[in-house]
Amino acid sequence: GTAEAAVFTVADTLQSDYERGRVLKTAAGGRPLPAASIARIIDAAGRMQSDYERAGVLTLLVRHQTLDAAQRAAYRRAAEAMHSRYEQDRALAALARSEGR
Repeated sequence: GTAEAAVFTVADTLQSDYERGRVLKTAAGGRPLPAASIARIIDAAGRMQSDYERAGVLTLLVRHQTLDAAQRAAYRRAAEAMHSRYEQDRALAALARSEGR
């Protein structure tokens, strides 16, 4: 609730993708999140310039959260927008592994 809103407010103010990634990874890991929080993490990750940090957030997210069809599509778009083929493949492979759960 309020704590999650504060996390996203802080993440949006950070200029460094590294620091933003740390905040988003903290939010993504652990307990199950509501759909709106998962969507916000995917959106925030999709706006990161660093493909390494973006892939790190996305892969951690699918390790700890269950995504619905719309979230999977948004995740796929965020991953496919990366310039680094390696990081893109890493994120998409994590999504494929999560579909087998």
